[in-house]
Amino acid sequence: MSSSTASSSNSNINGMLTLHVVDAQTSAENGRKFTKYKVSVNHNGREWEIWRRYKEFNTLNDKVRNRFFLLRKFYVYI
Repeated sequence: MSSSTASSSNSNINGMLTLHVVDAQTSAENGRKFTKYKVSVNHNGREWEIWRRYKEFNTLNDKVRNRFFLLRKFYVYI
């Protein structure tokens, strides 16, 4: 599906972080359909999987853009 790699100098998250969207499922809640995505995460060799909805990715994108001003001029495809 898609992947992303980042490295960080933050003392709390040192090293390499890799994300891959490996699956997607459509579900319904209160009669409304939504898609959730299975994300494979690798941080310095430690791996786990999480499920997230599109709106969570969109919210994260907005927070990153607000915090890091220089990213505002680039469109990030999510």
